[in-house]
Amino acid sequence: MRLAPTSWMNQGGWRVLAALTSAGILVLAACSAGPSSSSSPTPGPTTPRPATPRVDVPVKIATNAGVNYSNLAAFYAVKQGLLEKRGYKAELVLVPNDTTGVQGLLAGSFQVLTQGASSALAAASQGADLVIIDSICPLIDYQFVVRSSINSLKELEGKTVGISSPGAISEQVPKLVLINRAVDVSKIQFVAIGGDADRAKAITAGKIDGAVINAVNTIAATKVDPSLRVLVDAGQELSKKFLNTAVVTTKNVATTQPQLVQDVLAAFLEATRIMQSDRTKTVEFAILQGMPANAAGEAYDLLNRSGAYFPVSGGLDRDVFEFTVQSLIASGQLKPASIRWDNTANTKFMEAALKELGPYSR
Repeated sequence: MRLAPTSWMNQGGWRVLAALTSAGILVLAACSAGPSSSSSPTPGPTTPRPATPRVDVPVKIATNAGVNYSNLAAFYAVKQGLLEKRGYKAELVLVPNDTTGVQGLLAGSFQVLTQGASSALAAASQGADLVIIDSICPLIDYQFVVRSSINSLKELEGKTVGISSPGAISEQVPKLVLINRAVDVSKIQFVAIGGDADRAKAITAGKIDGAVINAVNTIAATKVDPSLRVLVDAGQELSKKFLNTAVVTTKNVATTQPQLVQDVLAAFLEATRIMQSDRTKTVEFAILQGMPANAAGEAYDLLNRSGAYFPVSGGLDRDVFEFTVQSLIASGQLKPASIRWDNTANTKFMEAALKELGPYSR
């Protein structure tokens, strides 16, 4: 099966909002339980805090279905009461892929979204009312996994690589790695398979020849099928250059609910600080959310082996943003001059959250 062109707009784009009803979005009730400065495209956060404490203010936060270390902070912030203690009644909305996530945000199904950055950038380049406000996981969490018969990335020419959906980060990252290794991506068939676990199973079943897969699913898959081969650590290949995930809201929400946006980022930041400083608590929580118990600890260690993986002082950096945009332009996913930092990114909310929480100390 050959995919249509990979722009997310070809999948219905942000205008096809009616697809949300049939997209299989799952809503989970909350359990009780150093950024760059920017020229801000939306007003900054409201300060000081209200004199009257908020009580059960509803907020919906979305992320992709399937827990992994790229989205775990969203699970933690909602389910461990980090938003509840700030006066919110939080719900976690699980979306099947990045395209559906952007569509849901623009439809007003939730106020904040955290997922792969590339889809948000593609939508913003088409004029979508989006603003990127942070990243809870800026570093890439992907291993390039292939069938045992594949000995090099060059051998993927003429073969198939699995992705979650066209335009998603699971397509952008392998293309960038392949281009870096002088592989002709026009000779590779990119096939929509689904999430990381689905892509791993598809390689084992021989339905595809390779894919990028996050650390926890890579470890779990290689335990089941030791013949699988990891050719490249994509995170190391693109180390601190390509923006992995983005926390996104609409410019309307940022303007009309600035305190809510700031409080969500403060809860995310509190979560990533806990995750970076307390391995045991983090791995135990991840397993409770469905992460494979035989891989959660190893994946945590793999991601942190070259330094701190989770951002403790904000995760949105202008240089990384610019590199990501230029990479997407080079791979044909964005048009030149279609997107700029000063009209797409806003670090003011994170700066306010950092001021609230103070410096990080382990």
